[in-house]
Amino acid sequence: MRRTVIFALLAGASLLLPRPSWAAPPKTLGWSLDAVEVTGRGDSLAVALTWTFSDWNVAPTKAMVFSPSIRKGNSFASLTPVSVYGRKTAQPLRQKASGNNGEMSVLDVSRPVRVRTLDVIPLQDWMDTVKVTLAVSEWSKRDGLVLRSTSQRGVFLKPEKPADFVFPWDDREPRRDSQPFGELSFSVPVRFAGAASTKFDPSEGTDAYLLEEFLRKVKVFTSDGLLKLRSSALVVTVPPEGVARESVKISRGRAASLYSYLSKKGAFRIRSVTTSRVGGGEDWEGVREWVSATRYGGDQRLMEILSWDGKSDAKAGAIRSEKPVVWDILTRECFPLLGKATYEVSFVRPGFDNPARCREMYDRMPEVLTAHDFWYLAESYGLGTDQWLEVVCAGADLHPEDPALNLDAAFGLMEAGRGAAAAPYLRNADGDPGFPYAFAVWLFRMERYEECIALLQDLGARSTAFDAVLGSAVPFIRWKMNRVPWARYYP
Repeated sequence: MRRTVIFALLAGASLLLPRPSWAAPPKTLGWSLDAVEVTGRGDSLAVALTWTFSDWNVAPTKAMVFSPSIRKGNSFASLTPVSVYGRKTAQPLRQKASGNNGEMSVLDVSRPVRVRTLDVIPLQDWMDTVKVTLAVSEWSKRDGLVLRSTSQRGVFLKPEKPADFVFPWDDREPRRDSQPFGELSFSVPVRFAGAASTKFDPSEGTDAYLLEEFLRKVKVFTSDGLLKLRSSALVVTVPPEGVARESVKISRGRAASLYSYLSKKGAFRIRSVTTSRVGGGEDWEGVREWVSATRYGGDQRLMEILSWDGKSDAKAGAIRSEKPVVWDILTRECFPLLGKATYEVSFVRPGFDNPARCREMYDRMPEVLTAHDFWYLAESYGLGTDQWLEVVCAGADLHPEDPALNLDAAFGLMEAGRGAAAAPYLRNADGDPGFPYAFAVWLFRMERYEECIALLQDLGARSTAFDAVLGSAVPFIRWKMNRVPWARYYP
């Protein structure tokens, strides 16, 4: 009996004896995590893992499950697990060992296998620095997942912001206007007591503010002595309510009466050039503008009639006979709004020898200034200042045909953080050699970064002049877009 007990103890003790040195260690799955890449993708973070599995040392009825994740403190996001199956569990695969239907399943390791997983995760505030961790588990149908080990596979952090980048730009000087003379015209709606009335009375419905502004502008040319005139005319037109010949006579009388009124208010004091009083007849151009702005503008026949040159009576007759309803509408809604006075002037362009004289004209009558005059005045305030931007934009508004001044306005507004306001000026400069670069800057200001980079790279391919811009701008933009690889940190 005692021997039996001893045998039992010995037998039991034998279970605790160390493995003989000559015994082979159990084979384990050969694997490696070869590469870990963490990259910003705009509003997401991409994590790519590259694995190699070199043999099939997995128990036939089991699987090894590799479950990576990214972590920071108590925050984490799981990544795609990789499961390597034993020969019996792999064929056929009936159950995902990781419990995740999106896992990467490795079913044949009869030869080395290399796989890559990619997870794109919505970017969260805590992801500026992340740890990539790995949990390795063994799976069997009976025991489920049993954790075997955990490890950290690297710390990754977003690179520091590159030095702030500012797109370089220089203002463009517009060409000097080679024409020694300038021409201008401006109008004001005027109202008279009745269809046949020729006596101007401001109380009959003419807007007092608009009339005062019209008078102020006329006085700049005809009373203030700031400009030398070549010709001057006051033209009055009337609604097309009667016979064209009578309308010309009535409009001529109205021009004379309005001239007299304006003279009493201080206009036309300089007598070196006589201001003509012109009866402009019927205002069919005003009718066309009114119709174009209404639902009747889509009536092709009506617009054709209104496009006839001259032929005032023919126009009226055609509309009355072909479109009597439209004629009634015009009579009721359009004609009462018509009737205007237009001042037309030709003058000698002034030359400015100092910014103060240019500023005086800018304040009194900016329409007289050329694009170069606006640039000259703006330069006196200093590039990019509020006063500079005000003058340049005012000049570009009056000279949409000048690409240099419009590019200056666009760049100035973009520099001031007003990209949307810069768009009309940029369109006016389309076709100018400086437009593509300005457009690239605008794309940046509007946060259309991908398009900006593509355009800058295209410009760089055409000219080495953009190399410096590309070298500074592209890295900055990619960082701003969050399109940069996270850097691995080695403590």
